[in-house]
Amino acid sequence: MPYRSYFLTPEGSVETELSEVAIQDALGSGEGSLWLDFNGPSVEDGEFMRRVFGLHPLAVDSCLDMTDQVPKVDNYDGYIYIVARGIDYTVDTRILATTEMGIFLGQNFVISVHPGLQYSIESVIALVERDGLPLRRGSTFLTYILLDALVQNLVPGVNGLEDWVDDIEDSVIERPDPDALEAILELKRSSFQLRRAIGPQREMLNRLSRAEFAHVTGDALPYYRDIYDTILRIDGQNETLRDRADTTLSVYLSLVANQQNDLMRVLAVVATVFMPLSLIAGIYGMNFEYIPELGVRWGYFAVLGVMATAIAAVLWIFWARRWISLGRRHMERFRPTSVAPERLQSYVSKIDPRRIEPGIIDPRRLDPRRLDPRRLDPRRLRSD
Repeated sequence: MPYRSYFLTPEGSVETELSEVAIQDALGSGEGSLWLDFNGPSVEDGEFMRRVFGLHPLAVDSCLDMTDQVPKVDNYDGYIYIVARGIDYTVDTRILATTEMGIFLGQNFVISVHPGLQYSIESVIALVERDGLPLRRGSTFLTYILLDALVQNLVPGVNGLEDWVDDIEDSVIERPDPDALEAILELKRSSFQLRRAIGPQREMLNRLSRAEFAHVTGDALPYYRDIYDTILRIDGQNETLRDRADTTLSVYLSLVANQQNDLMRVLAVVATVFMPLSLIAGIYGMNFEYIPELGVRWGYFAVLGVMATAIAAVLWIFWARRWISLGRRHMERFRPTSVAPERLQSYVSKIDPRRIEPGIIDPRRLDPRRLDPRRLDPRRLRSD
């Protein structure tokens, strides 16, 4: 069967590659820490878990088909079943993909089930094979380590998305092209996939950290609360990612609209400039036999001068009304170092020493024990 088994004996040694009989003996003893890891379990593995551990058929069926499951924690007789989600770093895709992990937590055993390779599981297995440290504090702490490794592996993915949105923002400002729009939409879909994994998982970890289950109590609760705090921080980062993606999309659409407006403005300026030229050329292009200016030797140059004057007049009108601009205006930016240190230290000078003299306030007014409700006037209580 494709499972890896580790058992920390009461004497402190770690045994591996346990047979079914050895696993049953370890369970029957009620001592030590037993961990079985199933990578891509089959139907035969499910039968093995039901036969040896007495797991509920519904829980076993759930761990055999972990396609798009919602993070949760279910309480059964003698154990709890946990479903958690993380980022799948084995899939080469432009949109973030997630993976699942199921954990059965019993008195002295832990069963982890996952559909494929998970680097968080491999890191815990490396620790167990080195010195057995994750097994030495019992099954509850082993489950904590598995969940903590899975949640901590969300951080590189979220940080990668933050770096990606930085690049997208710079690209959009520099040149808003269709590639930038495609990247924005992929970022939004990746953030949505992460939200589907984090949202229910936050509630699941919150339940584990509230001493709701008999298998997670005592000294283990602060550790589970630490995982909960981590998932809250990651969820906040993801919320910021979605907001930045929405803002970047709005900026992209605004820049594209501005580009279209600039193009229409240029076309309008060109058309307006050529309108008086077309008028002048149309007048002298009429088929009349007698036009006075046709006989003038310098008439051609005069018409060119009038046309140039018309062009200059139209452009000046456009510039005076700020319909066109020459160059970009320099906008001042705020820098924290531009604030004078005197302003940052001016609070002390605004304090009036007379307002904090000890004799101003009667100490008896600050002692609530001197307040006798029976001495209050009822008319004052009804005056408001």
